[in-house]
Amino acid sequence: MENEPLEPAVYAVEMYKQEDRQRRRSGTFAIVGVLCALIGGGSVFAAFKYAPEWFQSAPPLAINLPDPNVKSPENTNAGLYSEPSDLTKPIEEPVVPGETKPGAKPTENPPSSLGEGGMPPFNPLSGAIIGDTPVPDGWKPGDPLPSTPPPNLTSDNPPAEPKVEEANLITARVGGGDPESEANEIASGLRGLGASVRLAPHYSLGGSVVGVQIIGTIPAKSVKGLMAKMGGGDNWKGALSDRNNRAEGMLASRIKDLQAKEAQLKEKYVEDATEVTVVKEEIQKLNQGLSLVRSAKSSGVAIIVIGIGSL
Repeated sequence: MENEPLEPAVYAVEMYKQEDRQRRRSGTFAIVGVLCALIGGGSVFAAFKYAPEWFQSAPPLAINLPDPNVKSPENTNAGLYSEPSDLTKPIEEPVVPGETKPGAKPTENPPSSLGEGGMPPFNPLSGAIIGDTPVPDGWKPGDPLPSTPPPNLTSDNPPAEPKVEEANLITARVGGGDPESEANEIASGLRGLGASVRLAPHYSLGGSVVGVQIIGTIPAKSVKGLMAKMGGGDNWKGALSDRNNRAEGMLASRIKDLQAKEAQLKEKYVEDATEVTVVKEEIQKLNQGLSLVRSAKSSGVAIIVIGIGSL
């Protein structure tokens, strides 16, 4: 009996809980509805902005209807055939030019390429004289006319092959008691002719110069004067690629031998020994000369390789 006054309070609490659940459910539905509306509106806006052609009506189909005011031809081939007027008259055979029918009377006047007054017909549009095959002497009706032979388009002389410019490679060997002085003198003369020169001294194990390799390039127009001044040597001429391969091969072979020699010397001597440094210096000079040779990419530039002393 003591709890009976509390029943209205309990009932009120239960009612509050039910109303709170309904409010939460309604709030959830409202939030979901707002989100759906935002998503739908954003989708429609994006479609209008990025794909407006979706909302355009399709163009009407073009249908070609016949125009009632234009009369169509009933039969376009109606006038291409006509009945012969006289069915009893035999059909004449077609006449072939140059063919004489059996029993036909030969032509009295032979064909001629001359017009009225003995002159050949004249074309008033182009101004050219129209002429047929000339009638030979003794021609008779029915005889075939001689045909004009076609012009001889072939020639006994074959077409000349395109001329290939030759490139020069000048090599020489000079012996002397003082290779270094002779090399400097020759290099000075070459520079006077417009040549670019590189010197690669060759040393003995003791460090003295026993030979010099002269490598240079000179304008091809100065080759004749150079050969006259040298008084000897070989002037090889050939294709540009062959010339360059020959010159590069000479120097590359020399560099390869020196590199092998350097490797052997390093096994016996230290890195900065005279025997090793002189070989390294010669390899460096030869590489500079090889770069100069590779720069001669035109037949208008000749290559010079001269060995002095032991080279």
